[in-house]
Amino acid sequence: MGSLHKSLLLYTENFCGNIFYAENKIRAFKKKLQFWMRSLAGREFESFPALKDFREENEESLRELDEINEEFVKHLENMRHTVEQYFPEKESENNSQNLWIKNPFDMKEKNLLPSLLKDMKHYWK
Repeated sequence: MGSLHKSLLLYTENFCGNIFYAENKIRAFKKKLQFWMRSLAGREFESFPALKDFREENEESLRELDEINEEFVKHLENMRHTVEQYFPEKESENNSQNLWIKNPFDMKEKNLLPSLLKDMKHYWK
């Protein structure tokens, strides 16, 4: 077993993440998919070095390469759609109430504090 594989296994076994960490990873992946789709649609292949090399080697069949490029964009769009089905971008009620945990000094909703205090009232009795 390679050392990279071992380190990945150890990382997944000892992972101590939380919901905020997972949400950030999912949101970043969604943005990465959108970036890749825009890059391919705009014929910018810097994010895909193997595809860039392949296109440079086979420039004579440009029409076929454009068809392949369209297939990549369709595949990424399908992937984005599937990820969106599993992880919808809804701000749930619980999530919006727990945003103060991430940054307690960035309270945009001023009405949230009284409701939090009211919910915690039973702890003080």
